[in-house]
Amino acid sequence: MRAVQAVTVAAAALLLLLSFSYFEPLHMSSKGGYERTASSFTLSSLGVAAGLGESSGAPVVSGAASDEGRNALIVGLTDAMRRAAEREDFDEAKRIKRMLEQARKAPAQLQPPPVVVSAVPARPLAIEPVANLAANPAADADASPSGNQEPALSAHLPILKRRKGLVALVSLASDSAASRGGYPGCLVQAWSSVWLVHPNGTRSFLIEPPGDCIGRATAAEVSQIAKNEGEGRTYKVSDKDLIALICSNAGCPRGPLSSGGGSGEVMNQADEQCVMSALEATPLPPVTPTWTQPAGEFQLSKQLVERFASPARQIIVTFVNFHYLSFAITWVHHLRSVGCNHFLVGAMDNQVIEELRSRQIQFFSIADGGVVTRDLGWGSPAFKKAQQVKVQMFADVLAHGYDAFLADIDAIFMRDPLPYLRCFPEADMLVSSDHLHNSTTDGGLELSTSAHATMNVGMLYVRARPDGMKFMNEWAKKCSANLDFWEQAIFNEMAKSASGLDISNATLKPRRLFSMWGRKLVGGILPVSLYCSGHTGFVQRMHAELDFTAPYALHATFQYSGTRGKKERFREAGGWVDPPD
Repeated sequence: MRAVQAVTVAAAALLLLLSFSYFEPLHMSSKGGYERTASSFTLSSLGVAAGLGESSGAPVVSGAASDEGRNALIVGLTDAMRRAAEREDFDEAKRIKRMLEQARKAPAQLQPPPVVVSAVPARPLAIEPVANLAANPAADADASPSGNQEPALSAHLPILKRRKGLVALVSLASDSAASRGGYPGCLVQAWSSVWLVHPNGTRSFLIEPPGDCIGRATAAEVSQIAKNEGEGRTYKVSDKDLIALICSNAGCPRGPLSSGGGSGEVMNQADEQCVMSALEATPLPPVTPTWTQPAGEFQLSKQLVERFASPARQIIVTFVNFHYLSFAITWVHHLRSVGCNHFLVGAMDNQVIEELRSRQIQFFSIADGGVVTRDLGWGSPAFKKAQQVKVQMFADVLAHGYDAFLADIDAIFMRDPLPYLRCFPEADMLVSSDHLHNSTTDGGLELSTSAHATMNVGMLYVRARPDGMKFMNEWAKKCSANLDFWEQAIFNEMAKSASGLDISNATLKPRRLFSMWGRKLVGGILPVSLYCSGHTGFVQRMHAELDFTAPYALHATFQYSGTRGKKERFREAGGWVDPPD
């Protein structure tokens, strides 16, 4: 009997191949019925071969042979469901999916599913219908009622790949990537298929992803997410190494990019949970430095960044010359007092190098940048030279593959900002604003409409992604081309270049995000109540008005009397670190 069963299963496989070849030419003439007929013909063949019943409805095998037949039926149904999704016949895909769920749950002795082949009457279904599939999220997680979708193919099964009308049997090799690298974005799934949702809100279909990709992805109605199509974009991703990297991304938060519409005035649940968790977190114990930089080892290196980066591969970066040493002491004191030692200081001259080293403040040298040791004076040639060096320094840090938060030395931190910045993984950049009014009160990002105000690069978070680093390199190049340029003005010009800023993107707007730089990047505006300018922090005290215990940062902008005025502002707020004498 087992020999007969094996021959029968082999014959069913042959029928499966023939059904593809036979019905392939019809693919060009219509979309629905003929394909459904082909699918049903194949399912009927598999059902008979699996020993699930004859036309009389009586089971003919049992035990191991029946288990083998049931497994063959599941494989056939799974493949048929993906093919239905591929041709965008989602009603048929949903019908087959229900059969598949029944086959997985039912005992080994089953009768085949009902099929429709021309005028041949359908056979009865021996299993009870599955009641209320919608009540079982796991069972219906990959259902998607409509939209343009392409099927991913399981890494555990042989699949049928069409090439020029022929059918070739291909075995898929499972591959996985544990590294954090890869393409930015998050993963969604439907119909046992996987898509990468890019930070710009579009999706790309993964051909033959690793087997764990579906489990990691979040169920979503992908039809509501636009395809990543057009000049310079790729919708279908087939390179296995690239897919392995893409699949190291996490699943999308529930409800972030899978549904369009909304103004963003109400923060979505995933963002709210993350933001409130960061705001309400108990600060870590203060950090006591134990490491002194070895003499002569002052250059920026991947090892240095890695040593001080957070477990989430984030690093805070600032820069200082000797004149602003007291600012550096205050800046470092506040970060370490809230338990954050994930920072590096760019040292702009040899005098400040020695001072930082003696105080066990980790740094790297940018002393060859030609920056003076005296007061830079806002807007002066020395100031603009320092800004040029700053931008190049930041680009160099990002080149080592770590997400970086660039902060001016007069922007001191009252909380560890890194957990908050992790709440918005779709954003390539998050930047502070010179806007004097807040558009939100809940601790989340400002509304995307706030992008029209001047973006202040004194607090700028950039993820180490290809397009983000291209932006940084171009920004540095523009700054070095003409010292009469102000680096912040160049940044805003690049971000908001003609047709480059889109604050109305239906996918990004609900997340309070927007596309920028020719729509190549996704940006967000940090809340002015928590990442404060001199006006919203010292004058308006907006954080207190909104009942926040403390802001994340106070940036001494909008300030009279230059450097001395900045110090006095911090003293008035109880934030300046004066020497004991």
